[in-house]
Amino acid sequence: MLTSARACTALVTIALGALLFTGCKKEEEAPQAVPLPSAAPAPVKATEDTPQAAQGSAAGSAAPAEVAPSAAPAPTEPPKAVAAPSIDGCCSALQALSKDAKSSSTVRSKAATAASMCAGTAKLVKEGKAPRSTALTQIRATMAGSAPAACN
Repeated sequence: MLTSARACTALVTIALGALLFTGCKKEEEAPQAVPLPSAAPAPVKATEDTPQAAQGSAAGSAAPAEVAPSAAPAPTEPPKAVAAPSIDGCCSALQALSKDAKSSSTVRSKAATAASMCAGTAKLVKEGKAPRSTALTQIRATMAGSAPAACN
């Protein structure tokens, strides 16, 4: 009798576990593209519900008022990205630090590594492909706390 109760409990536990596993399994949907509104809004026509139409009919006007569309010129070319300040000052400070005889060998080697990375990163910052703050964060991380003041 005791063995059959254990067997029944084990079977019920396995069945509930399988049911829980299959019930909790959720298939993820593919991400959907969010539609963006167009640059120029469509003209809006006032209806009886709008306050302008209510004021117009209160003044004795029988025709519903129409809202004049605003004449906003369509942008002819996309806005240009604003160039962020360059990190050339930081790169030259790193070059100087890598050649400074007063610095320890560890700091000089970190500065040389950061300076070699800085040249490629500076080009990306100038082109607007990388943010300046991210580039300086990477340089400070490479220097591990001993970055020059120009890199802050």
